[in-house]
Amino acid sequence: MPVRRPSLSHLLSCAPFPQALARVRRRALLVFMFAGALIPPAAADNWNWRATALLKQARSGACAVRMADERVLVTGGTAEAALSSVEIYQFVPEERFAEAAPMNAARSSHGCALVKDGRVLVAGGGAAGIELYEPSLDTWTSFDSTVLRAEGTTVTPLSDGRVLILGGRASEVEVFDPDTSTISILPTALALRQRSSVTLLRDGRLLIAGGTGEDGTLNTAEILDADTGAVTALTLSMPRAEHSATALFDGRVLLAGGTDGASDLNTLDVWSPETNTFQLLGATLSVARRNHTALLSEANGFVLITSGSAASQPLGSSELFDPSSDSVQPAGSLTVARTDLAGVVLADGSILALGGRDDNGPSSACGVLPNPSFRPSQGTYHPLERALVSGSTGVSALNGRISFDLTQIDAGGKSIASNGRLISTFGTLVNGNLPSTPVVDLGCSDIGSTFVLTMRATVSPSQIISVQVRFNVKLRPTLVVTGLTGAVVAGQPIAVRTTLTADGGNVAFSGTLNLTTGGVTLSKSISATAASFSTENTICCPLAGKDTGASGIASLNATYGGNLFLEPASASASQVVVSAIPSMSLTFGAMRLATPSSLTLNVAPAGPDLTGLNLTIDPALRPTGEGTVKAANGTSSSAALQGPGAPVFSAVPLYPLSVAAFSYTPTIADRRSGFVCFDAAYSGDARYRRVAGLAVLPCAQVSGAPTGLQAVSPPGTFVVGTPSALTVRLTWPNSVGIVNRNVNVLADGRAAGTILLTPDPTGLGVAQGTANVLLPFNTRNLAFTYDQSGDLLSSQASVAVAMSPVSTAMTTRVAATVSNPFSIGYTLTVNNQGVTIPGGTSLGSGIELRENGALVQQLPVPTIPTGAAGTIVDGSSNTILPTSILVNGSITNLILPLGQHALTIRFPGSGLFQASEAQVTVRVQ
Repeated sequence: MPVRRPSLSHLLSCAPFPQALARVRRRALLVFMFAGALIPPAAADNWNWRATALLKQARSGACAVRMADERVLVTGGTAEAALSSVEIYQFVPEERFAEAAPMNAARSSHGCALVKDGRVLVAGGGAAGIELYEPSLDTWTSFDSTVLRAEGTTVTPLSDGRVLILGGRASEVEVFDPDTSTISILPTALALRQRSSVTLLRDGRLLIAGGTGEDGTLNTAEILDADTGAVTALTLSMPRAEHSATALFDGRVLLAGGTDGASDLNTLDVWSPETNTFQLLGATLSVARRNHTALLSEANGFVLITSGSAASQPLGSSELFDPSSDSVQPAGSLTVARTDLAGVVLADGSILALGGRDDNGPSSACGVLPNPSFRPSQGTYHPLERALVSGSTGVSALNGRISFDLTQIDAGGKSIASNGRLISTFGTLVNGNLPSTPVVDLGCSDIGSTFVLTMRATVSPSQIISVQVRFNVKLRPTLVVTGLTGAVVAGQPIAVRTTLTADGGNVAFSGTLNLTTGGVTLSKSISATAASFSTENTICCPLAGKDTGASGIASLNATYGGNLFLEPASASASQVVVSAIPSMSLTFGAMRLATPSSLTLNVAPAGPDLTGLNLTIDPALRPTGEGTVKAANGTSSSAALQGPGAPVFSAVPLYPLSVAAFSYTPTIADRRSGFVCFDAAYSGDARYRRVAGLAVLPCAQVSGAPTGLQAVSPPGTFVVGTPSALTVRLTWPNSVGIVNRNVNVLADGRAAGTILLTPDPTGLGVAQGTANVLLPFNTRNLAFTYDQSGDLLSSQASVAVAMSPVSTAMTTRVAATVSNPFSIGYTLTVNNQGVTIPGGTSLGSGIELRENGALVQQLPVPTIPTGAAGTIVDGSSNTILPTSILVNGSITNLILPLGQHALTIRFPGSGLFQASEAQVTVRVQ
């Protein structure tokens, strides 16, 4: 049958569930743990124990763990004495045992467990400390502990990944954190117990029951909350030690067999989460037994109870406990009767029994008991989707119906019959197999509950197969971890914000939140009902080790252990860690003799390249304190570090910079050596370490002293042909002598003269001079230059020049009485005063003939030709004289009315030449 996929609108239509007051969205998950079990009274022979490979070392009291790669690690135990040897069982390509690296200490009747990261932890058994096995390396690593634990130590993984170690005649409760590989002790002391049992309850607490104490066999139990350290005391139905304890799918815990100190027991005591009490069942084991093995497979919901001893004799019988009917039925016999064996549930649901002690002592015998296996079609489901189950009974001849019976266990442990919700009250077996079969449609109100599906098939009136399927319904929270400062100094704590959200509605957040960075873990118990939960904490320090000079990108890791309503969650974030030794550099400009120069000491965090990182660096990360700069000649000064005046915006995050400003004046000794070098130091502050100096000293070339040249009160207007007095003043650092005293004068880039400087008698570093300079025609700019000499650098000054126009004079040549047409001759005298006017210079305007102001005729604009004489553009000739230039010409073909005319021959002038004119009177007849 196809799985119904809900739309988002359907998911959002879920009403708040009362236990956690939250709504379920698509990210809510149903976590299924399917298991099956067989109770076939007459058909138990279908699942007889069979012998498998022998251990390489006979051993009793060993501890075995199925590793992540499905191989089985067998550790320690006793032969003639406690063992440190280790073996690994594998069944591909053949069943066999292989030797592995031995433990660092011999252990027997110790505890062992698989850690979430794939390592195996062992503790107790008469040896101090704990050890962790790394399968990929075949190595053991020891971790010291102050607690010495004897036989009967238990090792229990918690839902958040931590591992609890207790028992072994020690009252301390140790917690191993695999994220940091550290051991801590809970602030809780338990009763001294040995040969007791420890069971992880559905709500994450631990039930510690029975055992032997100082006064003999105990009838007490304790429930430990590993998050808070709280302990609740309980009373067993009777004293019991060397028993087994198994958590059932319905949340109950089954205590089986053991001893009361006087005799062996066959009784069954069950703890109920609904009543928080123990109650003896009417059913009993077929034989009293102690030091036996009880296992519940993830693919087998019944409890297999096997081996042990009665009246000091090893047992070979096996029994199955049916939690649906609280009944016990036989399940075949071991290949060899023995006690103190190690048992493991294999991946396919089969049971592996390892070693133990038979009548002759420690045994190497091993056996396998096949079991049925039922699995979900997928590991997780969303609310409003349909749960399916499939599997195999292992009995190929079995066909027909297998009935369904559904029970819901709410968050308080209360059982609710839920057969009315079944899609079908039965499935159909085909050759012993159950094909994928829909079971139940799950809704939002199921979050926080556990469902137990009991399935039964009748083989014959006396043969029944019973299978249980269990699944939990939880939300998957979102966990976000963020470093609040963007970057942190190595060796300093970091402020971290962690936020948990579920689905937008109010959720009961409770449990343990772990923050880990740099090998340090901070655990925080949380309890809040809200739409989201945030907490801010500080943790030290992001980089492992004590090298505060280290820097890099550290990882912030957060894990949430979950609770009845919420799955565990994890998150990580990158944390920039800068070195506690800041970077330091010195920048400066050109160095000139006897001139103060600016130096800047730059101190900034030293860390990894921030390119590509989406983060904001807190300006408070910048170093504070004092900087010192020292020249090679011993001159030094100090100044406080300051932040930059304005923020620098960049696409790449920048480390905040601190600067200190300094000034240095190079000396004659620096000038003679040609350069000056500097060193710098940083005082350090509460976060950053002192820096004694620069690794490489920066040096600067020292040039001569600067000079300043200034034109003093230049004339407002220069007259062509008339020398003008020009005065300049040169200044320079008074500690430097002057060598060259000449200032060159350039007129529009052409040499125009020299001014001799005379030192000012009133003080050093000032010289002045005056000279009369005849400027070329049409000079626009005057430049004064002082060339470098000795220890003084060159300098320049310039002034704009305004020159008065060159004067001109106009004369005419014409008879008093003329007839049409007639001509008028003229001469324009340009008074150049001996100053050369370059050939080709335009006069700027043409010669005009006017009568009573009205223009009669205008000639083209003449230019000064090259050479002493020549022809200008209007056809007239000119003569270049030492002090003047004559421009001769005539106005021809004049025709005027008869009569007398007053005429004006005029040169309008230009910016370079003054205007001039002449009047003439003629009579036309």
